[in-house]
Amino acid sequence: MKTVDLSEKELENIGLAYLKYCHKERDAKKKNLLFNLSFKEYLYMLSEAGISASQIGVTITDYCLGRIDDSGGYEYGNCRFITVRQNFDERRVSPRLQEHARTLYANGSEETKAKIRLGALKGLHNRNKHEGLVENCLICNKG
Repeated sequence: MKTVDLSEKELENIGLAYLKYCHKERDAKKKNLLFNLSFKEYLYMLSEAGISASQIGVTITDYCLGRIDDSGGYEYGNCRFITVRQNFDERRVSPRLQEHARTLYANGSEETKAKIRLGALKGLHNRNKHEGLVENCLICNKG
């Protein structure tokens, strides 16, 4: 993993980021979920997502660390920062679309995987926009 230069603002938020990292780790362990994410990886993911620790929270427009397909553990490559709303929506995705997302991630390019990790494609893989018809998804059918 490459190193990340943090801005002054991010350096000011490092204490807050560590607190939120510890809370996520504690919450994952309470739910018996694997938490194999270092604080360095957590900071890298924050930077990669373009958000600061102050944007992580519990309101619907805040960001949280969500697992891809809401399955597996908190490990680099299986989680990304998404909005709390996206996280709630992801929990309601049908099994058919969950399998589609897994296939897309497994067979996708590194760019596609990065977008999925960041949640950029998440909004296209929920019942409201897909309407259960994977064949009509413009993103999924680009190849």
